[in-house]
Amino acid sequence: RDMLAIAQQTDDPAAATECVNIAYDDVRFCEDAIPAKIEMDAMGIGSRGKQVFNSEYDGDMVSEDELDFGVPAENFHGVPVKWSDTKNADGIADIETYAEKVADAGFAAPKFVFLEKKAIKQLCAQEKVMHKLFPMYKLLDIQTGRMVNLQAVNDYMDAQGLPHILVLDTWVGYEDAKGNVINVKPWNPNVITMSLTPQLGKTFWKRKHIEEAEDKISIEQN
Repeated sequence: RDMLAIAQQTDDPAAATECVNIAYDDVRFCEDAIPAKIEMDAMGIGSRGKQVFNSEYDGDMVSEDELDFGVPAENFHGVPVKWSDTKNADGIADIETYAEKVADAGFAAPKFVFLEKKAIKQLCAQEKVMHKLFPMYKLLDIQTGRMVNLQAVNDYMDAQGLPHILVLDTWVGYEDAKGNVINVKPWNPNVITMSLTPQLGKTFWKRKHIEEAEDKISIEQN
C-alpha cells in the first residue's frame, strides 16, 4: 500500500503503479505456483515412477530431462483386458491378482490402491464386478439401480481382505508463454498404484510472510 502511494507521486504514476503490481503479483503468483508444481511432480512420480522436465510445463529455459526413481520394470504390469471393456474386464480380479504377486515376491501385501476417477468409473461399469458385488441380482436391476459405486466396491474389497481403493481427481492449471491457462491431469489415468499406506509420500510447502515496506519487497527466509 505504501509503495502504491509512492508510485502516485512519481512523474509517471501509471507506469510506476504497474511496476509495483508486477512485483507483488509475481511474488503471489510464485507462492501459488510452487505448491501446485510440487503436487504436479508428485502425481507424476506416483503414477509413472519418473519425474519429467520439459519446456511445455517447466518453461522454455528448462533442460528437457527425466528423473528416473528406479522402479523395476517388472513392477509395472498390464491388465489382460482393458477396463473400458464392460463385458469382459474385471478390475477387482486384476487388483487381487497383482496384490498376490506382490505378496508372492516376499513383500508385504498392499493395503491400498490409488487410481484416477476415470478408472473407478470404468471398474464400476464392468459386468463382472457387478456380479461379484450383487450375485443375487439381475444385471439390469444392478445397472438401473446404480448399485455399484465406490462405497459398494470398497465394502466388498474390505470384506475380502483386498486393498482399499483411494480415488484421485487430479487437475493442475499452468500458464503458457502466451498467458493461456491450460489444465492437465498429472496422474496417469491409466495407472493404478498399490501401497502399504494411504499415502505415497509427503509434499510440504509453507507460505512466506511478505513484509510491507516503502523501499523493498522482502521474503522471510526459513
